[in-house]
Amino acid sequence: MSESKTYTVKEAAEVLGVGESTLYDQLIKGKLDDLKPFRIGGWRIPRRTVDAKANGLAA
Repeated sequence: MSESKTYTVKEAAEVLGVGESTLYDQLIKGKLDDLKPFRIGGWRIPRRTVDAKANGLAA
């Protein structure tokens, strides 16, 4: 089975070490455009951008 190329907000929050509600709030306010989030039946965030941010790297 292949791994998804995106994280849910809950998964991204865990990787980034922040609360899920905090991440939702920042997404809604447009403060995380560098993560390139998008909505398809809910927020999805590309794994590569979340992983890069978690590791202190540019996406």
